[in-house]
This record gives sequence, structure tokens and C-alpha cells, in this order.
Amino acid sequence: MDVIDFLEHMGQSADLRHAGREDMACALESADLGAVPSAAILDGDDARLRAALGQVTFMSVQLPADEEEGGLDEQLPGDDSPGAPTEPTLP
Repeated sequence: MDVIDFLEHMGQSADLRHAGREDMACALESADLGAVPSAAILDGDDARLRAALGQVTFMSVQLPADEEEGGLDEQLPGDDSPGAPTEPTLP
């Protein structure tokens, strides 16, 4: 069993999810996950567990477009749908 399988099993098992420290230690020993992931799970240290799994934190920011640069209201080429903004025509 790998760490992800153990965590999935832990989430599906009410007994394991609410297990005390001794019961959790026994389950981790039986799963043979390795010292670092087991200690991280037992201590509830998600940062250490992510590091042991080689996971990094990704961050992303989404900002609204400036109206001057165009946004969702800007008509796309070939957009003839009703309500789509149109370019003014000159006489």
C-alpha cells in the first residue's frame, strides 16, 4: 500500500479516521509506508507529508480584465450572436 492508498483508506474508514494515536501507529506500521510519511501522518503534519511526497504548492491569481483592454463584453471575431457588441458604423 502506498501513501495515497493509505490516505484514501483512512478517509473511507470511520474507525481509522477517528482512531487514537496508538491505533493509527499500528495501522501505519502495517501499511509499511516508511518512517517520514508515517510520522507526518501520525503528527498531522501536512507540510511534511507533502514534502515527503515531493509535492509543491502552486499558487495562482485571477484578476478581472481592465475594461480598456477588453473583457468578456468584447465581441470576438465572427461573433454574430444577439446581444453581442457591435462596432459603430460610420456614414
